[in-house]
Amino acid sequence: MDFETCFRQSRYLLLEGALGERLKREYGLKFDGPAAIAPLITQPAGRAALRELWGQYRAVARRHRLPFLATTPTRRANRERTALAGYDAQLLRESVAFLREVREQTDGTEGMYIGALMGCRGDAHLGDAVLPSAQAKEFHSWAVDIFAEAGAEFLYAGIMPALPEAIGMAQAMEQTGLPYIISFMIRKNGRLIDGTPISQAIAAVDASVDRPPALLYDKLCAPRPAAPGTASTGKQGKAGAGALFGNSGKRFAAFPRRTGWRAAAVLLERAGAGRTDGGAGRDSTL
Repeated sequence: MDFETCFRQSRYLLLEGALGERLKREYGLKFDGPAAIAPLITQPAGRAALRELWGQYRAVARRHRLPFLATTPTRRANRERTALAGYDAQLLRESVAFLREVREQTDGTEGMYIGALMGCRGDAHLGDAVLPSAQAKEFHSWAVDIFAEAGAEFLYAGIMPALPEAIGMAQAMEQTGLPYIISFMIRKNGRLIDGTPISQAIAAVDASVDRPPALLYDKLCAPRPAAPGTASTGKQGKAGAGALFGNSGKRFAAFPRRTGWRAAAVLLERAGAGRTDGGAGRDSTL
């Protein structure tokens, strides 16, 4: 079953939690360079740790008969940061190839889907160095094209803090013809870091592309919880989300299965109205 068919037909999906936190806390790995955890795939200890973590998720998925959406550890490996870290496009290609290898070595290919994880140019938790839409499309096309050619089955924009760059990212992704997912970094008041309400952000991205993000806007992310590394499960129905989930899998709000994403986003915004304590936690390692 291909990714998009699986996505449309599955009531529940298993996604990764914060791999960076687990790699630091459980495996003692350090990755303070510009590309964060991406270079770990070139190191024996890093490959072994990632293989074990993805294997754990695969085991959970099989036990509960869930599709597992795995993503390359490349959120910070954009064109600039990859070069600063001393690598080139091959790092992204090897990330896809390594995930494919892990899939083949963990009981075959069925039920695990390989996604290419990307992120904003700057710090997602601060919302700095935000690119205008046209510039973002050009900037992110570098990684998008590499991942598409490498055989990624879907594209995933992780915790985008600002609307203009999210629009440019979506426009770059849609040109590949691959399914793609957009996620936002939000504050507790239901707004992106740049102040845009979630519902407006979703509507604006939809309006900016001919082929909107695949099936849902996933993983609306709020401040990082204390417990690292827990898995997120996304839930979707024919007309939209059943719930909005945070980075740890904590459910922020539940909605009727046929509540569309825009309506669900408005409900979340209302739930957070008047709250000014919403800063984002910091986990820039993914």
